[in-house]
Amino acid sequence: MREIKFRGKRIDNGEWVHGGIYVDEKQVGILTTEIIGASAVIDEVDPATVGQYTGIKDKKGVEIYEGDIVTGRDALSEGFSFTGFVDHENGSFVIKSAIVTHYRWLDYILETIGNLHDSPDLLEVTE
Repeated sequence: MREIKFRGKRIDNGEWVHGGIYVDEKQVGILTTEIIGASAVIDEVDPATVGQYTGIKDKKGVEIYEGDIVTGRDALSEGFSFTGFVDHENGSFVIKSAIVTHYRWLDYILETIGNLHDSPDLLEVTE
């Protein structure tokens, strides 16, 4: 079973945090594993930065999240490569690039090179 977790950038200091998602009418937060007393710590995050873990790691073992920018090449052919970003569409994670939307992305060797929030220029330059 795929591990369900999220990440988001904290509002107070811009650091990325990982854990469960917490949403109410006032805030969006990430529940970290830190426990203080009998309460879990909820870090308030910018809702625009929240992304879900895909359950997949790149070639270096880095977890791939929605919003990550990845480079990929076909596992069977050295001739096809692309740069794109991970998105969630119709209940599935996909990689969107200038070339094509990749639905069967397990067929590719992927490397995470950044994300849409910290380094959007990586996507613009390559496309």
